[in-house]
Amino acid sequence: MKFEPGIYEDLDYPTYASIPAWRSHDLTTLIKCPYTWKHQREIKESPALLEGRVQHTVFLEHHKFFDEFAIEPPVDRRTKAGKAEYAEWLEDLGDRTPCKQDMYDVCMERRAVVSDYIPTDDHRVELTLLFNWCGQPCKAKLDWYTGTDVWDLKTCRDASPRGFRLAINQFKYYQQAAFYLAACEFVG
Repeated sequence: MKFEPGIYEDLDYPTYASIPAWRSHDLTTLIKCPYTWKHQREIKESPALLEGRVQHTVFLEHHKFFDEFAIEPPVDRRTKAGKAEYAEWLEDLGDRTPCKQDMYDVCMERRAVVSDYIPTDDHRVELTLLFNWCGQPCKAKLDWYTGTDVWDLKTCRDASPRGFRLAINQFKYYQQAAFYLAACEFVG
């Protein structure tokens, strides 16, 4: 996609990633180590990354969950019959990502805990903002915009006040927050 400043809804991640513009993550990595930023590798799916994606979708866009993911069938893949059944299931998977039932259940339990804070129909989720900042093309993908507030969903190992404060500092969430607020200001 060509860079054109503005607000975009329902932009899938591959399209967003293809836009030639700076992201908050690029700037944070560049500040830390320009060499690492220049030679970064493609992100590989890990159990933690998968759980974050599942939680993100369950919380923000539950109606799209089964378009992006598929719950693995309860088969014993240690047996020949189980392996065959699982292989057949994988053939019908398409471009969806396999997800274990227990991971989905845990994410749904978390969603229930914060049910008072789930986006409503008048809120906007997965909103892409393209803007020029200091003469440079920049992009931001907001998790959730209520009309007055910007939310960014985070998963963490330790959700205690101390643990989350450490995560904020370690992953520089405060820089991302400043970048997102600047993006909102630039696009109005």
